[in-house]
Amino acid sequence: MPLRFVLLLLFVLAAGVSASAQTLPAVGTDATLDVATWNIEHFGNPGSGPLNEELQFQNVLAVLRQADVDVWSLQELDFEDTFDRLLDSLGADFDGQWFADETASFDIGYGFVWRTATITAPQVTKILTGSSFEFASRPPLQLTATVILPDTTVEVRFINVHMKAGASAEDYDRRLAASAILKNYTDNQQAVGRNIAILGDLNDELVQSIRTNEESPYRNFLDDADYLFATRDFDQSGSSGDTNTFCSSSTCSSGSVLDHIIATSPLADDYEAGSVARYDAALADITGYTSTTSDHVPVTARFNFGLTTPNEAGPPARTFALEAPYPNPFTDQATFVYTVGEAGPVRVELFDALGRRVAVLADENKAPGSYRVRLNGARLTPGLYVVRLTSETRTATRRLIRVR
Repeated sequence: MPLRFVLLLLFVLAAGVSASAQTLPAVGTDATLDVATWNIEHFGNPGSGPLNEELQFQNVLAVLRQADVDVWSLQELDFEDTFDRLLDSLGADFDGQWFADETASFDIGYGFVWRTATITAPQVTKILTGSSFEFASRPPLQLTATVILPDTTVEVRFINVHMKAGASAEDYDRRLAASAILKNYTDNQQAVGRNIAILGDLNDELVQSIRTNEESPYRNFLDDADYLFATRDFDQSGSSGDTNTFCSSSTCSSGSVLDHIIATSPLADDYEAGSVARYDAALADITGYTSTTSDHVPVTARFNFGLTTPNEAGPPARTFALEAPYPNPFTDQATFVYTVGEAGPVRVELFDALGRRVAVLADENKAPGSYRVRLNGARLTPGLYVVRLTSETRTATRRLIRVR
């Protein structure tokens, strides 16, 4: 073969996987829980989606490696072998789990990828399997995990949802029914203080439905003060102000707001305001993104479990308080908010009814302000406990009860 053809072939092959060397910005931090949802248009399927499967694979690998996200909720993972290869390529810093849909004729898999340094004790299961029809043969996936951050340890349940697509009356009715079923489930989880994050392709908008003359099927979530729709501001009812997450043009200037992130209280209290974002670096830095990678753009959000009411001037002098824990009684988790008026060392400890210390929830120097601490008490024996807040000069205590 002539040398010029060899060089040309090498150039084409290099161009085909160039995104793997692409430099993309990180959106996560070591001190926060950073999450994302991404529909990766028929990932690994040679019969659907982007034509160059290897290029799509390398682009996806680049995003997952470099975005510095702790939990990825992924949809349209059509082939388990491709997903397994993705995990192998990501290396020991990542893990994940794939599930098939429940049809034999049309495979649209889904799953999670997570950072092993942040996400521990993961358990992934399908939930609401009795409502497979409403969920388009893709019952929600739930990842239950302990999130380990420098200042806190908290249990979170991440729910991956890929709702029925389409604008027909039946499509809309199935999304509407699935929304009601999902909210009934999360209402019950939220009632016992569990942290829930819903991350997925909901296949509909929020101001109004993609179904003509119908309201959003997610109005039930939008109208409930116990839920935070982080992506609410993305949807400006079809105006030029929309932040489209499904793209019908190469720049995503036209399309729909279909991919969403929802948090229940108390997790919603830890959402970092304004952090939700479309990962525009994918559009800008990956050549031909919508044709080579996906027709959806990743959506990210951040949860910060540290300082909740920063106050540079500080609270009034000598303010020192430990608020009542909530919920109380609790099953798996409880939250404490404390305030200190002077900078200095602070310690928050948990004691059982016999006075034995069973946990240290905080032990560090704090600036004046109010702070939130989470107790993951799933392994505690039911009974009476006392939480104690201590500074250099003062002490405050509160009682709480753990029940099954």
